[in-house]
Order: sequence, then C-alpha cells, then structure tokens
Amino acid sequence: MHIYHLIPLIFTPAAIGILFALIFSRTLPSRAGEMLTFVSNTTAIHELRLADLNRGLVHTLARSRLMLFRSPVWSPNGRFLAYVTEESLESSELVVMSMDGNQRFRLAGRGVGQFRPVWSPDSDQLAFAYAGGTLISSQSDIYLLDVPCALKLKSCDNPLRNLTDTPADEREPIWSPDGKHIAFVSDQEGQRDIYAMDINGNNWVNLTRSPSEDFSPVWSPDGTRIAFVSDRARNYEIFVMDALTGDALRNVSLNRAEEWSPAWSPDSQHLTFISDETGNYQIYLLTLDKQRVRNLTHHNSSDFSPAWSPDGKHIAFVSNRNESQQIYLLNIDCGVTAEDCIVPVMTTRTEGSTPVWRP
Repeated sequence: MHIYHLIPLIFTPAAIGILFALIFSRTLPSRAGEMLTFVSNTTAIHELRLADLNRGLVHTLARSRLMLFRSPVWSPNGRFLAYVTEESLESSELVVMSMDGNQRFRLAGRGVGQFRPVWSPDSDQLAFAYAGGTLISSQSDIYLLDVPCALKLKSCDNPLRNLTDTPADEREPIWSPDGKHIAFVSDQEGQRDIYAMDINGNNWVNLTRSPSEDFSPVWSPDGTRIAFVSDRARNYEIFVMDALTGDALRNVSLNRAEEWSPAWSPDSQHLTFISDETGNYQIYLLTLDKQRVRNLTHHNSSDFSPAWSPDGKHIAFVSNRNESQQIYLLNIDCGVTAEDCIVPVMTTRTEGSTPVWRP
C-alpha cells in the first residue's frame, strides 16, 4: 500500500482554480440544524457550498474548474471540514480545513484515493479507506489520521496509520459513538462482510458471517445497533443487528424492492432509506419499535441521499423533481401532504448533491 504524504494546502498546478472562501465568522449562526453543506458539480464549475438556512444565504467554501468535490463531512465539534477532491481516477486528495480557514492541509496520494472520510466522536481523528491502485476495484485499507498532529496543533512522529494492512479489500469505516471501535467492510473471506475492530486495529470480529454481500454499515447514535444493506434476501434490503456481536439480526424493510442508504435518526428510534418499491427511488421512514414504514416523499421523480438534521426535525435529500438534481428539505412533523412538507434549499435551479449538516 502507498502511504499518503502530509503537505500544506498550496496552489500547485494541479490545484489551480480552487478558491477557499473564509466565510466563517462570529456573526454566522451555529445552532444545530441551521447550516447545510452540499456539493455542486456542473460541467463548467465545481463548488463546495454552505447553506445558511436561518438567513437564506449560500456561501462558497471551495471552487474549481478542474476538480470534483466528494464526501464532505464536518467534525462533531463543528471546527473542521474534511472532503475529497478528484481530478481523475488516478488523482485525488483528502482535504482538511479549519472553520476559520487558518489551518488547511491535504493528504495526497496517487490512485483512486480516499473514500468516505469519517470523524471520531471527539473530533481528533479521521478514518478513511484508501486504494493504492489505478482502478476503482483496487484493494484498499482503513487508515487513521491524527488531525491535531496533521494540523501541527501538537507534535508527533507520523499523523497517519494503516489500521488493517491486509491483502483483502477494506472499506466504509464508521465509528462507534463511544469512539472505542470502528466497523468496516472487508472481503477477506471472499464476500463482503461487516467487521468491527478496536481503534488500534486489533481484535477483529466478523459481525455478519454470511455468504451474502453485506455493506453500507451505519452505527446507531445510542451505540447499540448497526444497520446495513444485504442481498441475503435475494434482493438488496436493510438489516439491523447488535453492534458488537452481530446477534439479533432482522430484516427491517421486508419487501421485494431494492433498498439502500440507511440513515439513523438522532434518537435511534427511526431509520430512513431509499426504496424503488413504487418504480422510482423514494425516501421511506421506518419506526423500529412499531415496524411501521411510510413513504416520505411520494413523487414520480427519484429521491435519494437522506440526511437527518442534528435536532431530528428535518431531512435533507437530493431529488431531480425540478428538471435538475437539487437539495430539498423535508419537515418530519409537517402533518400535511408530502409536497407541502418539502422545500428546496436553493430558489434557483442550482444542482446539488451530498447534503451534510454542520453540527
């Protein structure tokens, strides 16, 4: 495996066109559920944006004519933003920037690059998968970045550590809410299974132990369960299991449609997911204790990428219902028809994807 090189974020020839706007100030609100980050990639310009929902403003965090922006994710304390830039299948970078713009670094590597960066609950570490080859199918490992060390807020020998380092393919890391474990996907037994390990890379446990394909793990905020996607029912459905043992496994979607993208509500009582039960992808809400499922979006377009607000009152999602791919907000407790509960984040037809709430 290739190791990343930690270097300051500077405007190299490959990075020409990226513009960081220092838009964060003390005047901007920071209450949970008011700030939403999303990606806008068009044929002419690519942007990483921050929507101030309280003021109805949208700020540009980064802009490029050469690179695509992927996988933005805020640290739980709201001080740092990590995201991926991709210039080609052979060149990508994981960028970490501070809220005030004073600290910016990038982790650069050849190959397909970084996938799904995820923050530790204490905001000090960033886990991600890295494939060192030149194809998307290349084998990857789970890496851990010490962010204070990387940003020179403390001294250390090496801020980067390979946690898995196996001949198998490891991807999709997620943190346990207590910060003691990382769950991830590995194909070391031939098929994709979901494993859990300590944050030092030791004590692997195969949680799914199945000949089926299991992937897209999501840890419940209360730490007790993991939801994931599996084809063990001969189609892709949502399953839930005990987080540390894999016991108490159950199929929670239970139909012949295809289900993807599970996302927990902040109180761990609900799951959202997308399903093509109606012929196109819609967003559904599952109340776990009652095993009750309802369609939240009810539209003949495709709706996907649901993301819960920190206060659990809204879901941001992506839809092509207005002739372009845009970000919309859905009020969970609206109480009227689905269309009355849904509003676009942008009043113009600005394309958007990958909505992520700032804590």
